Amino acid sequence: MRRGLDVLELDEDADERAIKRAYARLLRVTRPDDDPVAFQHLHEAYQSALSWVKQRAQPLDIDQDKHALPPMQDPSLEPASRAHIDAIHAAIALDRQLEQEHGPYGHDPVRIVQTTPMPPADTGLDKVVEPSQSDPHGPDALPTAHALAPQPTLAPAGDGERSPLRSVDQMVAAILIRLAAAARGSDDDTTVPALETWLQAQPELWSLHDKPLIAASLLEQLREASPPLPREVVEHVASSFGWDDIGNGLDAEDLQRIVRRCDQAWMLTDAGRQRLAWHVSRLDTSIVRPDMRPVLDRLRRPRSRWRNLLESLPWSRPDITVLTLAALRYWPDRELPPGLSATQVAFWSRFGSRQDPLRSQVAALRAWLAGLLCGTICLVGVINSWPLASTEGGMTGGAKAALSLAIGTLLIPFGWYLICGLRMLISWQVNPVAAGSWRQVASLPVTVVVGAGLLLLFQHESFPDMSGILLARGLVFALWLVAFIGTTTQRQRLGMADHGALDRVSMIPGLIFPWLGLVIVLGYWARTQVLRRRSPQ
Repeated sequence: MRRGLDVLELDEDADERAIKRAYARLLRVTRPDDDPVAFQHLHEAYQSALSWVKQRAQPLDIDQDKHALPPMQDPSLEPASRAHIDAIHAAIALDRQLEQEHGPYGHDPVRIVQTTPMPPADTGLDKVVEPSQSDPHGPDALPTAHALAPQPTLAPAGDGERSPLRSVDQMVAAILIRLAAAARGSDDDTTVPALETWLQAQPELWSLHDKPLIAASLLEQLREASPPLPREVVEHVASSFGWDDIGNGLDAEDLQRIVRRCDQAWMLTDAGRQRLAWHVSRLDTSIVRPDMRPVLDRLRRPRSRWRNLLESLPWSRPDITVLTLAALRYWPDRELPPGLSATQVAFWSRFGSRQDPLRSQVAALRAWLAGLLCGTICLVGVINSWPLASTEGGMTGGAKAALSLAIGTLLIPFGWYLICGLRMLISWQVNPVAAGSWRQVASLPVTVVVGAGLLLLFQHESFPDMSGILLARGLVFALWLVAFIGTTTQRQRLGMADHGALDRVSMIPGLIFPWLGLVIVLGYWARTQVLRRRSPQ
């Protein structure tokens, strides 16, 4: 008897009310699904303490077992109390039978109480064995054998009756509603702790039999429906139900897919749009919390190819759209985020690859539109200056106007194509696959010879002086850049130090004297060939 009071941390003068309070307090930290053995010991101590109080009030015969329960047919007891004691005896008998058959871990104490017939509600028993409505673990609660509370109260059913425990489907629906509420208030620091407290307070999850069924059904709902839930909420639920345990047999990739898709669906809602903007700004620090509504609108509503091309003309739109897809953790080999258009995502995701020809097409369209704008400005200038005077060389005013319009319109597009060609030439020169081939070795000297011919053309009397000077310097600078990058790349492959300050200013004399610039280009080309011979084969 004394052992029960020690477990409940009570003194010998403790009354029945104090025993109930202590038992209810310890039930909050000793749950059957966490530690069935400790729960069983706690309940035995509770029964022993109650017997001690009853023996102290009414001494028992000396031959009575010290662990005996109150007699099942005591005429001094009220009918309601006698029915309650009968239910306790039936529950304990069934519990001991299952322990003998399956061991201490082979039975479910919550299931025992749920299947044990209880006395009707109108007998007055609810005043003795029912917990208070305000607190299911209140101090006046009298838990039965191996149960946190007999017939846990969920909602009043009318006429003083209590509704039974919810089914698996009802419990899963309640959890989903709670998760949706947590998603709407995800910016509050108390959301996850409040969710954890709510889950721990649900009696359906105390059952060792029902909790795995509820967990499996909930996981299937999350897998199929992908409700909008932030990542931290789904990860907390996964931890609460043990989905992330190594030994649970679940596929880790499948769990990550569920977490990712729920988080994607949530960031695409109004509540999660700010989180999505924060992720985009983290991927590119030059972007400060962009407005995600137009970006998501481009990804949701299907459009024609020409409209997509026109919308991609501003430089920032393709970049921020690709960053949005990256913030959603989408890649072409993964599932489409919920609510997005497959054609739109396929179009905008192509801007994430520098080798995709769509980027070059959009850049060429930008160059031609800019050229048309410059040609229009030149046309307005020609109209305002008309008629144009003839030149000394015999060029008429109409010819001058046509030449001005052609130069104004074609200068930007042709300049863009020359830059693209220069880029391709540089990439080919530094490509290790083609290193040492005769085409790569001979390409730069041949280009220098062509450049020398163009210098002669630019210096001809019929060529305008200022245009010839600019084109000659631009050609020499481009050739020097190709040769300089080729030498620098080869030095890096050999682990040599970078070029010094003299190398960086070596092109200044070449810009002043173009023919000297061609010689400098050939010098860098020769230096590259020497370094290639030193490279290990």
